[in-house]
Amino acid sequence: MNETVDRPGAVRPAVPEGRELLLLGGGHSHVEVLRRFGMMPPPARARVTLVGNAVLTPYSGMLPGHLAGLYSRAECHLDLRRIAAAAGIRYIEAKGTAIDLAARRLHLAGRPPLPFDILSINLGITPSPLPGSDAHALAVKPVDAFLRAWAALEARAKAEPARPFTVAVIGAGAGGTELAISLAARLAAEGAGHVRFTLVSRSAEPLRQHAPAVRRRMAAAIARAGIRFLGGREAVAVERGAVLLADGERIACDSAILTTTATPAPLLREAGLATDAAGFVSVAADLRSVSHPFVFASGDCAHFAERALPKSGVYAVRQGPMLAMNLRAVLAGRPTAPYRPQPRTLALMGSGPGRAVASYGSLAAEGRAVFRLKRAIDTRWMARYQALRPGMMGRGAKDAQATTMEAGAAAAMRCLGCAAKVAGPVLSRVLARLREEGLLPPVPDAPVALAAPDDAAVFLPPSGRAWVQTLDHFPALTDDPYRAGRIAALHGLNDIFAMGAAAHSALALAVLPHLPEPQAEADLYQMLRGMAEELARAGAVLAGGHSGEGEQLACGLALNGVADAAPGGLWRKGDLVPGDALVLTKPLGTGVLFAAFNAGAAEGDGESISAALGAMLQSNGPSVPVLRAHGARGATDITGFGLAGHLLEMLSASGADAALDLAALPALPGALAALAAGHASTAAPANAAAAEALAGAAPDALRALLFDPQTAGPLLAGVPAERAEACVAALRAAGLAEARAIGRVLSRADGAHAPTIRLEAVPV
Repeated sequence: MNETVDRPGAVRPAVPEGRELLLLGGGHSHVEVLRRFGMMPPPARARVTLVGNAVLTPYSGMLPGHLAGLYSRAECHLDLRRIAAAAGIRYIEAKGTAIDLAARRLHLAGRPPLPFDILSINLGITPSPLPGSDAHALAVKPVDAFLRAWAALEARAKAEPARPFTVAVIGAGAGGTELAISLAARLAAEGAGHVRFTLVSRSAEPLRQHAPAVRRRMAAAIARAGIRFLGGREAVAVERGAVLLADGERIACDSAILTTTATPAPLLREAGLATDAAGFVSVAADLRSVSHPFVFASGDCAHFAERALPKSGVYAVRQGPMLAMNLRAVLAGRPTAPYRPQPRTLALMGSGPGRAVASYGSLAAEGRAVFRLKRAIDTRWMARYQALRPGMMGRGAKDAQATTMEAGAAAAMRCLGCAAKVAGPVLSRVLARLREEGLLPPVPDAPVALAAPDDAAVFLPPSGRAWVQTLDHFPALTDDPYRAGRIAALHGLNDIFAMGAAAHSALALAVLPHLPEPQAEADLYQMLRGMAEELARAGAVLAGGHSGEGEQLACGLALNGVADAAPGGLWRKGDLVPGDALVLTKPLGTGVLFAAFNAGAAEGDGESISAALGAMLQSNGPSVPVLRAHGARGATDITGFGLAGHLLEMLSASGADAALDLAALPALPGALAALAAGHASTAAPANAAAAEALAGAAPDALRALLFDPQTAGPLLAGVPAERAEACVAALRAAGLAEARAIGRVLSRADGAHAPTIRLEAVPV
């Protein structure tokens, strides 16, 4: 057996290199794991990845306060993307759909699975459904879905002030009771006192798990809020306009809110993990699964086998430090330690405007002082994570990702030149897997297919067709290799689409950080899979390529396309005609949003980056037939030089000027705010040299948007003015929802040698 010595006299089993730790879910325990791993990275050659299906995760203790109007949405949510970046940990935004324990793979919605050696689960819970509740009730979790649905319901209630409006809250535990009190207080303060609440409880009193003194105080708070309490009445179904009780009575309501007993995510039991009767993962004292020791679970999704714990965020918070310590121990091959839950916890629950109830064992207190204590505890806990920014966590965060690339002598001497490539067996396995999945079919019109290990791809250009080629390569904007591969493919394909050509084939260039072989294979597969999928959607194939090692993830492609060689078959930058409308297919702002995110600015939060990634992952492919059908002539894609720079290229080649309607420019959420705050991509100052060609005043942020560099950005095309409106409608119908006509082509002023862009329609 291979052994490793930690200190004199201490011998432990050697730990395999390249271990993968997946954190599934962004609950309270995992955010503490991120913070602690940022301060002290996990053992060398271990990589940590957080998988979350929403970039913002709510803090349950502040949700009622948010609903009562005490906290903004930003104040009660944690930004997982930002916390992970600060900790130097990879973040992948995706929904887990299944856990394959035998193969140790986490299956994800809409993308290939991720491998793991160690899996830690900290997923949220949802209320137990009742018959009809899916169609006729709002479940309080997932929180973001509830907040959106409640906002719509609240607007409907306020729009009908002349009639009574009733909301039934099903479940009178701490969550349901505090929720009802908070909503009633907010609506009353906003002049919507006609909205009445009914709290339906299976038990005779609210908060049956708390001491009698607590129950009495919360019952008084319910009465003060004007809430009707139906104790000892079990809800058994929800119908349109009513809640059905076990005794047959129907309680009329305009809407019902479900806060019933917690239910875990189905994938936990479906995975084959040992669970309790309700489906929560059974864990031992060290938070490891009792059936699969390479799986950990914490928070609400876990059943602590030694003694049942309430589904309370307090326990998830307290488990975070121990979970981090035990995950670190397993990755290092050391023994784990037991988590010892406290016998009693302090629960603080809102009981009305500026008031709260404290529950600690048999003790209770209520009033404004308790509310101030609750607010101080909640805001202090949130500030621990909300203040995190890249570079703020010392050497630990800076070295966190580097630990997977550097492990002393093993990575100290990397070969350069042609030897700096991914190992041959790794590449062979990845290509074989893609071929089995049908993503590497024979190349169209090629006498030699990729299945043969030849030194170069061979193509036979179709007779009478123009052969279009382009090349793009850049460092990845995201540490998710699958998305990075998709973005690289879409960015490169834009050059083909801007020529009005059809994509044919591509060669890939994949650069991976210095990684252990298992991780290199996993990342290379994810990257090539993303590339191959987007190429296949565009009607092209991945014909080969080259891999290499570098300091960071980077990817690119050499792309081939074909087009009609006859006049008009290709779109050219110089084919704009005065009178044409300028049509843009997608919104702008990717450059500044990533700049703001990297600067740790509020304007570049995780949701803004998610929106930017979503825009980049939207293909311009559907726009090509639409633009051609509506008579498009000249076209280009908007990339590194920004809208102004690329438009000036078109105007110079066409001998024309242009006018832009700045009010029509589509911008990504947060982009204009980031520009107004002074953030800019490093390429923006050079792009701003084009400002001398602009004529007219404009707000600074809109003006700066013209110089913002884009990745996988929009196409810009000249379309006959009389067909522009129909063209935009057709583009939106094809899925490009932000397509706009943003201006028009003008005749060049007599004697002018340089083009001018007139800025219109936005007062300064």
